[in-house]
Amino acid sequence: MDTVNPFVTPAAVVDELMRMRSLGYFVVDEAYEFARDFDLADFAGLSVSSLAFIACERGYAEHKSRMRSSGIIGA
Repeated sequence: MDTVNPFVTPAAVVDELMRMRSLGYFVVDEAYEFARDFDLADFAGLSVSSLAFIACERGYAEHKSRMRSSGIIGA
């Protein structure tokens, strides 16, 4: 796990998401959107890896919601 870095940027989180995807993690495109939209308050003492996992969870929730609303998957 990365150490806490007070100078984390959205680009660093996107890079971590790309690394995670290359390792076989299920990373949906919406996760990248969330990572790019993080603001400084979201970085409050968290590591890049932690923020990437948060972006993954938020992105997957958004992805699943879009699939439900389009009727691709059931409730």
